[in-house]
Amino acid sequence: MPTSTEAADRLLEHLLADLAAGLSPFDLEADEMMGETDCPHGCCVEPDGICPHGWKSAALSAGMI
Repeated sequence: MPTSTEAADRLLEHLLADLAAGLSPFDLEADEMMGETDCPHGCCVEPDGICPHGWKSAALSAGMI
């Protein structure tokens, strides 16, 4: 299971890649981002959820919830 630091690092990497591509993180719908995980199985969860594989939602990883 990933640590919160690892999950936050992955979220930061995604945000930096979006910024480099000319996308603003504010262009994302909050609901879309909050339910996403970095789970390699493609799991989506509730904004305050953790998938069956132990990956937290982006909102949990970022400390928004």
